[in-house]
Amino acid sequence: MSTVEQALSDYERYKAGAAAPARPAPDPAHQAALEHAAKLLTPSYRLQQQQQRAAAEAARLAALPPGPEPRESLREAHAQRAAATAEVERLHSAADRAQAHVVEVTAHRDGLQHDLDVDEAADTERLIRELAEGTAGRVVEPVAGAKRVALAEAEHEVEIASRAADKLASALGAAQQRLEIAVRAVEAAICAVLLAEAERQAVQILAEVERLDDRRRALDGLSVEISNRQRTGGAARPAWPAQIREALSPQLRAPPRMPSQFSTPDGADLIRRWSAVASALLADPEAQVDGDLEVR
Repeated sequence: MSTVEQALSDYERYKAGAAAPARPAPDPAHQAALEHAAKLLTPSYRLQQQQQRAAAEAARLAALPPGPEPRESLREAHAQRAAATAEVERLHSAADRAQAHVVEVTAHRDGLQHDLDVDEAADTERLIRELAEGTAGRVVEPVAGAKRVALAEAEHEVEIASRAADKLASALGAAQQRLEIAVRAVEAAICAVLLAEAERQAVQILAEVERLDDRRRALDGLSVEISNRQRTGGAARPAWPAQIREALSPQLRAPPRMPSQFSTPDGADLIRRWSAVASALLADPEAQVDGDLEVR
């Protein structure tokens, strides 16, 4: 048992040698998540993150192997639709023949059943008469057994024919579903072809706009030169043609009436013309898309 002095001495040594408890090191992942959440409160950081995600997605799409050309996809869709149509027609004919066969063997079976019912009714009446007269002979003729055998065979034919008709009907239903999928694939391929044409025209329009802006800037420079010379000429300045002001300020013109926004005869005609193109592609994968339909 230690004394008070020893206990105090031990305590002093403990304080001198004991280290303060170390704080746990922060988790880098957790710290980064907190900083990211705090930065998301600023619009500039959110925009930066969106741009980075868009760039990463664009890089991912660029790294993917190129898909098939839209026209080639349309040809393949047409081929699959043709094959599915032929399969449906083949199974439809087979199902019709199977159903006709079921009707035929069923009628044959019903006829045998009727003949057997007539024979059995006659045998019953004969047996009743013989029993009433006190004599009972052989009532069932040998031919009745043969008829029952034929009826059993006919029942078997009806069963087999019905089973075949059911399987053909099921196969026809599956083929019709495949045809519906093929038809939708053709529609999707047509949209892809038209979308590629729309992209081509959009690129062409944007290029023409760039060239038009270059020409408009050149015209503006020319107008500055004309103004400077007219200003120093001293004479009365002649009026400028109105076309110059309109060309330099295209916003003064009314915007074009787009078919998607305004119902006009011209817009309806444009829509009908592209509907005709889509119908042509539905019938022929090689149908023309551009050229004659460009607005002149």
